[in-house]
Amino acid sequence: VSVLNVNDNAPLLADQSFSISESAPDGTSLGIVAAVDYDGDSLRFEILSGNLDDAFHLEAEDGMLRVASAAAIDFETRESYALTISVSDGKHVVEAQLQIAVENENDNQPVLADALFAISESAAPDHLIAVLAAEDADGDELTYTLAGEASPLFALDAESGALQVAAGASFDYESGVT
Repeated sequence: VSVLNVNDNAPLLADQSFSISESAPDGTSLGIVAAVDYDGDSLRFEILSGNLDDAFHLEAEDGMLRVASAAAIDFETRESYALTISVSDGKHVVEAQLQIAVENENDNQPVLADALFAISESAAPDHLIAVLAAEDADGDELTYTLAGEASPLFALDAESGALQVAAGASFDYESGVT
């Protein structure tokens, strides 16, 4: 007597989590979606929804999840994706959620707007001229520095961005110091 296998068990597929750097290039593997079929049937994987901007590709035959559009993956735009996927054994179809966390990278330059400040030629040392405010889309801690030939005339607090008249600095409008 031989017992023949029939496709009477649905595949097992659970919700899963992955992560990817926002700087990962096209084709980068996030991993294989784990699924089991106790009947030994071949499985087919598919993304059903949540694949905004077609950022990811799921290999139908083996469940390998890859970056399809690196340009679509940007932490500052979207910190995570929630994909609904399915796996089928040819008879049964089951669905699960894939949570994909996007890891932030330092990929944006700080932005400091150009500014023009006026001070009196009689401004005393430590006189506060302005507090500079730069922005960084990555949320990184910023430090401020001065450069240029006039930098000895000013003091800039590296942490706060406070720009002050430096000790010993003197200004004379008539001599053209600007």
